[in-house]
Amino acid sequence: MGGFSISGEKNVTREAIVATIRRLAKKLGRVPTNAEVERMSAVRRRHVRKHFSNFSTALRACGMENPHTGVKVPQAKLFEDWARVTRSLKKLPTTKAYRKLGRHSMEAVMGMCGQQWSAAPRTMHAYAQKHGLENKWKDVMKLIAEQTDNDWPGNGRMWPIPAKKRSLLKKDRPVYGPLMSPGAMLHVPTNEAGVMFLFAAMAVELGFVATMVRTAFPDCEALREIAPNRLQRVGIEFEYLSRNFLKHRHRVDKCDIIVCWINNWPECPLEVIELSKLMGKRKP
Repeated sequence: MGGFSISGEKNVTREAIVATIRRLAKKLGRVPTNAEVERMSAVRRRHVRKHFSNFSTALRACGMENPHTGVKVPQAKLFEDWARVTRSLKKLPTTKAYRKLGRHSMEAVMGMCGQQWSAAPRTMHAYAQKHGLENKWKDVMKLIAEQTDNDWPGNGRMWPIPAKKRSLLKKDRPVYGPLMSPGAMLHVPTNEAGVMFLFAAMAVELGFVATMVRTAFPDCEALREIAPNRLQRVGIEFEYLSRNFLKHRHRVDKCDIIVCWINNWPECPLEVIELSKLMGKRKP
């Protein structure tokens, strides 16, 4: 790894990031992935977001294209990589650990697991069962059993394979989220539109007054009360999951706040308003 380190936060400039990616590409003989750049150098995702908004933009600045954009990783590879990381750690990987050690993106794994990282152990266990991989990954299956809730096959209960649940879906009618406290919206949001509606119902309570809602980015322009009789203009983007902001390739320098139902982007450089937590704190 010699020659690829950058010492000190202040030295991680746009030029340093470009130089690091180019050196890694030369060493690997191909375009590096975001995870490889983070693993093999001191360049972190927050540095890339600060100067380029996303990794693909950083690659274009290096005269490269991201070969992984839009390529769906097979579930077999995602399972094997997640299991490999679990085996090496001897415990279930956190998002931070997987970003550091995994060969694929955390988003790809979450896509396999219904967009919930906490569902990864259950999903991977079901996948191993379905494809007869339990003996090969016996130690990983044991770690899943030991480090998750009691709702697992070894305790007499069987996790359902997600594919089997699809037969319950009636395609001729809408799907609702769980019930939440009575208010302008009866059910928990299940998409970005629901997040937007719920925020509108809570806007005044949260100190916002919308001046414009549009289809262009950012979704909403609003005035925010920052002190008694003092308002300031802010740009708001609505997302069901906060990390979808990256998936949609939005620029962090053109937005102030992400309003979401679930915040799954702990290192987000923007302010995040997570409505699910706020709803839990509201008085009936």
